[in-house]
Amino acid sequence: MVQYDVKRVQKGTESFMVSFDFARTPITQIVDYIIIAASKHGTSDIHFDPQEGYLKSRIRIDGELVDYTEIPNTIAKNLITRVKIISG
Repeated sequence: MVQYDVKRVQKGTESFMVSFDFARTPITQIVDYIIIAASKHGTSDIHFDPQEGYLKSRIRIDGELVDYTEIPNTIAKNLITRVKIISG
């Protein structure tokens, strides 16, 4: 079961910041959720940007890059590996 909280960010458009329970949720479900949620929002692409201490996930909605979630560096390598596996 994916645990997340949706918070609205006040900008010109409606955006979402999602946080997962990384200790309880398998990385496979987290990656699946990010891809499915991005598809439901009609995004054109997903970005994973390395930051100090975490990996920032952003999605592009109607040409605007929106912050989506922050993945701790402790599981970032697992997330990257999972994305590589499913992308072939």
